[in-house]
Amino acid sequence: MKTRILTITISLFALLSVGSAKAWNGFGHSCAAYIAEQHLTPEAKAKCEHYLQHSFVFYASWMDQWRYIDPYKETSNWHTIYVENEKWALEVPRTKSAHYQTKRIWDEMKDYKNLPDSLVRQNLIFLIHMVPDYHCPVHTFFRKGYHTERKYTVKQKGKKFSLHTFWDRSPGFRRSKWTMEKYAREVDIISPKLAKKYQKGNPTKWAQDAVKQANRVYDITPADVEVTKLSKEKTAEIHKLSDEMILKGAYRLAYIVNDIFKE
Repeated sequence: MKTRILTITISLFALLSVGSAKAWNGFGHSCAAYIAEQHLTPEAKAKCEHYLQHSFVFYASWMDQWRYIDPYKETSNWHTIYVENEKWALEVPRTKSAHYQTKRIWDEMKDYKNLPDSLVRQNLIFLIHMVPDYHCPVHTFFRKGYHTERKYTVKQKGKKFSLHTFWDRSPGFRRSKWTMEKYAREVDIISPKLAKKYQKGNPTKWAQDAVKQANRVYDITPADVEVTKLSKEKTAEIHKLSDEMILKGAYRLAYIVNDIFKE
């Protein structure tokens, strides 16, 4: 009974928190989760409904809310990619990186039929958040001294924000009236060929691609820029990069889940 009560409490907290999380922010994570769910196979969708009892969107920001609370403190570093040196090599060992944990869980879940239902459920919740999260351009962390790495601010209507905060919110930048469904309709319009290209590879390859994209944010949003006064072209560039990374995270998440439940 206590376990059931805890599960219900955690689930309710996740539902109430979806709109308020601040990493890819709630909107970005919800959009990525929603898009991923649209690309599940019927078999995978049925399995996810069985184990989760909720949609992907319901759990999209769960890890952000529980990352500093026992027994989930060890997951607090599973949201990012760590870069070792000026050549942008991924850090070794990578046990704390999101892409490493994604691969570990993916491998573990290939034997999901022999795992406890509670572990399958928890692993799915981790994947729903982690995979899109490490595609956020400012979730690439550089070893100190090798890069400016988000150490300056930008302005929005005169108010200063860290570069990290701004890019976490970038999917909704100047899209205040967009719903999650509208975002999917407007952005999830890529061809099957491009979708397949996004899904090619593995979590480490995807992380290396994300690292390459991360450097672009510093050119698009220089220090102290007033983002509300950016040109239409610059705003479009922000949208293009954030939308591309949301889609990559979403399609790769769907690919992993479909692979897990393919039998």
